Parts: sequence; structure tokens; C-alpha cells
Amino acid sequence: MLNPSVLVIGAGVTGITVAQRLAKNNIKVYLVEKESYIGGQALSYNCNGVESCNRCSVCLLQRKVREIEEYFPDILFKTNSEIERVKRLKEHFEVTLNKKMSIINPNICQACGLCKKLCPTSAISVSHPQSIPRTYSISTDYCLNFRGREECHVCVDACPFGAISFDTKIEKELLSDISAIVLAVGFQPWDPKPKVEYGYGKNKNVVTATEFKKQLYTHGYAFRPSDKKRAKKIAIIQCVGSRDRSIDNQNCSRVCCGYGMHLGRLLKEQDSETEVSIFYMDIQPFGKEFNKFFSECKKEFNIQYLKSIPSQISEDKQGRVRIRYEDPQNGNIKYQYFDLAILSIASNPDIGFGKLAENLDIWVKDSGFCESPDVMQGNKTSREGIFVAGACQGPKDISECIASAEDAALEVMLYLA
Repeated sequence: MLNPSVLVIGAGVTGITVAQRLAKNNIKVYLVEKESYIGGQALSYNCNGVESCNRCSVCLLQRKVREIEEYFPDILFKTNSEIERVKRLKEHFEVTLNKKMSIINPNICQACGLCKKLCPTSAISVSHPQSIPRTYSISTDYCLNFRGREECHVCVDACPFGAISFDTKIEKELLSDISAIVLAVGFQPWDPKPKVEYGYGKNKNVVTATEFKKQLYTHGYAFRPSDKKRAKKIAIIQCVGSRDRSIDNQNCSRVCCGYGMHLGRLLKEQDSETEVSIFYMDIQPFGKEFNKFFSECKKEFNIQYLKSIPSQISEDKQGRVRIRYEDPQNGNIKYQYFDLAILSIASNPDIGFGKLAENLDIWVKDSGFCESPDVMQGNKTSREGIFVAGACQGPKDISECIASAEDAALEVMLYLA
């Protein structure tokens, strides 16, 4: 096939790896991403630069991004874009993209931060603490132009690059030379509010693991959101929303065992006096160095492990988190008080994957993740020329997503040949 082009949907670590591998083999790639930045969910698992490696694998994402920026001009980025329609022709796909023009144009914005400083309602912020490239966005919940009261053009007038415009619209773009498609749309973190017994959304000092990591990234220390006081006693609750029949999700998230340990060790390295307790159902050892990492966390960092899933999390008048659980030693009901409770939440299919799968006419599992007709060739979908990789197949960690992406790229090259 002469001059093939491949459409990769999703610019997280999986999509970046697929695009990189294909571009290395002189294949033109359109890399489509619905957000204004690349990096995906892996950006939420940022490395905090501690002395010893915490096995978070985020360095792999950073390395991939550097490589893709420096060496591969054949990769055409399509950010702020979503798939509207896919039509199969004889030998190609014809794909229509909906490209949403941002109020702050990421192609023009130089991330100087002047608009953020001058905004009277603090409606402007970085799209993501570690967005690549670093971009700013405007919240329509706080911006005066969207509250129906008055017009405000402070940011528009102040921007020295002319990157801000409220005359936004959706443009359509037709890609008519697509030889193959790779789905790499990733996953969606589960919202733990249905687990009402944990009080998430009500108790300010009960947060998700991703929220906590952003807290560490922006402030540099662990604190109670209720009063910003430093948290000295912290509980990490595993398997929240995973392997749970009560919410009809029996999938293991695969990452929360290692991620919980990563957080615990990170906290102890920042402050050895911090007390860390991990509540867990059982330990799922994914990865070849998992057992070694587990042993180091338990023995060298004195992290307490409690094989018991809390039945209730509440808050007292002082804002302390009270956790009710069954003592794994004797079965008695016990209570412990903590400054902060961190929930390791489940991984669900991306919110738009169902609609995309219907558009592409491919099989989907009961769990909502993509299904392959052949377990021995898991990167193939039920439709010829369309492939899948990464966490939209099911929960995976960063290193597993990269391995899956390499396999998918090889399958695509064999198909094109």
C-alpha cells in the first residue's frame, strides 16, 4: 500500500507510543485528542521527584513525549477534536472530525500566565497541572461572559499574542486517506459518590488518589482540604469501586495496589513521621518487581497494612476522618481516626467510548471495554482495519499500555504490508 496513513484516536501514553512506532517506520499518523493537550490520564500520576524510584512509570510517559516532539514530524496532532463519523470505502476509511475551537487557542498561547493574573473572577487556569504543551483554559462556570450578567474582555485585551477569542465555534475536518485506525482512548476514573458509606463529596477530607496527587503537585505537601492543616495520619483505601458486585463492577483496576503503595512510600519519604495505613481486600501482584516493592514499603518505610475494607467513613466535629472496619485479627469492629482518607478508585471505560464503538461498528464487552474476537490477537477488533490498544481493552498500568501499544503498531504494519 503506497503512502499509508493511520488514524490514532487518543493521545495518552498508548496513543503516543503507537504513533511513535508507526512514524519510525515512515507511516504518516493523525493523532486525534479530545483535550487541548496530550498525555492523557497518565498525567494525573505525576512523579514528585523523590530520591528513590516509586515505580509510578510516569518517566516513561515523559520520555515518550520528548521523543515524539523532537523526532517525528510525520505525526499530525489534532487536539480539541472528536470523531463525528467514520465511513468505510473500498481500501480506506473516510473520517469526519469535529474540532472545537478553544477560547484560548493552544496553538498561539505562550503560557505566560498574564490572563490568569488579571482575570477578575479567577476563571482562568492551567488546563492540567502537567499538560503537554502547557495550555490555559477558561471555566464557563466562573467567567463573567457566561454568567449572563455582563461582558468582560480583560483577558482578550491583555493577551500580547492575540490568543483569546470568545467567538468560538466547531469546525469540521475531513480525513479521506486513512488506511487503518487504532483506538487508544484509555479509561475514565470512577466517580466514588455511589459508595455513600464513604462520604466522598460530603466529607472534605475524603479525596480520590488522583485529587491527592494534584494536591501534592501544586502545594508540595499533604494537607486536610477542610482547613489546609498538614495531614500527619493518612489512610489509603484500596479497591474503591473495583471488584464490587454492589455497583456491578467486578473488574480489578490492576493499578491501585501498586499505586496505593506508591502514594504511601511517597508520603513517608516526604516526612518519615507521617503515619500511613493501607486498607485492602487482597494484594494483586502485577509487574515483575511488585513483590520487592511491596516488601520495601512494609519493612523499610513502616507502612501499616490492614486486610480489611472499611464499612463506613465519617467525619467528626474536628474534621477528623473516622473509619469503621473489621479487625482482620479477631473479627471485632474497630474505629480509627485519620487526618485524611485517600480512595484508590476503579477504572471505567472512557465516557465517550460506547458512542465511538457504535460509530465504528465494533464489539464491546459487557463491562463496556473493547472486545477482540480473537484472544490470541487481542489488538484486533471485530472490524478489519481497526485495532485497539491500552486501557480501552481493560484496566492496565502505564508499562502494560506501552507494551500493548507496541503490539498494536506491529499489527497495523503487518496489515498495511
